[in-house]
Amino acid sequence: SRGVEHAEILGTWPEAAPQAPEADLVVCHHVVYNVPDLPAFLRALSAHARRRVVLELPVTHPLTHMNPLWERFWGLARPARPTADDCLAVAREAGIDATLDVWDDEPFEQRTTLSPEQRAHYLRVRLCLPADREPEVVAAVAEAGPPAPRRTATLWWDV
Repeated sequence: SRGVEHAEILGTWPEAAPQAPEADLVVCHHVVYNVPDLPAFLRALSAHARRRVVLELPVTHPLTHMNPLWERFWGLARPARPTADDCLAVAREAGIDATLDVWDDEPFEQRTTLSPEQRAHYLRVRLCLPADREPEVVAAVAEAGPPAPRRTATLWWDV
């Protein structure tokens, strides 16, 4: 709709890599935490870039913000890893001379139109709590106060 030349390729990366053309700049946005074989994924991105690869990812897993709620409602201490620093270490172990820049993004609440009730519903479902516990989730969210800015990282390297 904006007149930008692009190609859509159905499949997962790096399995779909043979269908993808080379590009001056290869960009990957918010998928790294779901990649099962990160070194192969990163090398396939490099193989398709003529100049640079840029990945954007949250500094911590996107659901890490829910860790206090898991502790409160289930008594479960959830892991705080992997992190963007772990991704950088994997890249370097794969022979990629990457750089990691960290910056503040807007909190989730400023990037969405969810009402507090809708957010509590979303969190309740993610926490595997029954519907009758939703008022408790609303209270927990209110007690926590406004969220901090989301720390985001840009991992990049020249090829």
